[in-house]
Amino acid sequence: MTLELISLKENFTISQVLERIHNLANPSEIISYLYVTDAERHLTGIDMVAGVSLHPSLGKVKYWRNYDP
Repeated sequence: MTLELISLKENFTISQVLERIHNLANPSEIISYLYVTDAERHLTGIDMVAGVSLHPSLGKVKYWRNYDP
């Protein structure tokens, strides 16, 4: 099965993001984008997986997502 996307909740921490990627992604797959959703599952942000390692001090996803519709 090919993973199309990974959706994250805004209140996830960096540790939770990394755990979710680890649990959902097959080692042979390349995940490029993470989609951030609010409590009602509305899209609130998009970021590249590579960006996760750039934001360790910002805590929750909602503080470093790149897209605000």
